[in-house]
Amino acid sequence: MPNPEVSVVIPTCDRDPRLSIQSVLDQTYQDFEILVYFDGDPDLWMKLTRELFSAYKFTNFVLISKFKKYRGASAARNEGIKIARGKFIAFCDDDDIYLPEHLKYLVKYMSKNLKTDIVFSKGWGIKSKECNVTRAEIWIEELSNGKWKGILPGQYYQPERIFWDSIAPLPCFLIRKKCFEHAGLFNEGLRSLNDFELINRFALSGFTINGIDEFTIQYSVHGKGINSKDPDKTAKIAQAIRRRSQCKAWKRGLIRS
Repeated sequence: MPNPEVSVVIPTCDRDPRLSIQSVLDQTYQDFEILVYFDGDPDLWMKLTRELFSAYKFTNFVLISKFKKYRGASAARNEGIKIARGKFIAFCDDDDIYLPEHLKYLVKYMSKNLKTDIVFSKGWGIKSKECNVTRAEIWIEELSNGKWKGILPGQYYQPERIFWDSIAPLPCFLIRKKCFEHAGLFNEGLRSLNDFELINRFALSGFTINGIDEFTIQYSVHGKGINSKDPDKTAKIAQAIRRRSQCKAWKRGLIRS
C-alpha cells in the first residue's frame, strides 16, 4: 500500500471517539490514514471503532494501545507521529469535528505553497448550554442539538502573535512531518498547553506558518479540560512559555521587542 499524503492522529481516553473519527472518514479529500491512540481502558472503544471502520470499508488505519497507565494526550499524539507514514500530520481530538472539506482546503494550500511548513484554518467553538466556561468566545447561534456555536478568541489566527498567544486550536493545523523530525515531538513533561509550546518551537526553528480564511473544524468547549480546571496554573505555564520563546525569538532576530 503506498504511503498516504496525510496521517490523522486521534488520541482518546475512556470516551467514545466515533463521531470524531467519522468526521475524518467523511472528508471530501480521501488520501489519508487514521491513527487512533487509546489511553486508559481501550477494550470497548477499540471494538466499536473497528466496527465503524468496517462499516466504511476503510482499511488504512492503526489502533494503538501501548500504555497500561494514563500518559496524557501528548504521549498519545507522539506515539501516532512516530509511526505516521504521511507527508503531513493532522490532529483531531476525540471531542472535536472536522467539517467535510477540512483536509481538502489545507492540503490544497500546502500543495500550492511549497515553502509553507505549517498551515492552519479557523474553527467554530461548540459548547452545551450547561457549560459555564467564560473565555473570549462570542456565542452567535443556537444549534438544533441544543448546543451553541461561537467564534473563538480574537487572538487566534494571527501568525504574527505566535510568541504571545496560541494562534489556533490544534485540530486546525496541518504540519509537514519534517517539522517534527527537525524540532522534536510534543513535550510530555508539560501539564498543559503542549500545543502552544510545540508551535512556538516550530516557529523558533524557522518553519514558515500561514493561515487560511476558512472555518473547517468544530472545537469543543466544555470546561472539563486541564486548562479550565486549574486556570491559575495554566496561566503560569503560558507565561513561562511566552518568556522563554520571546527571549529566544529576540536573540534570533525574529521579533524586535
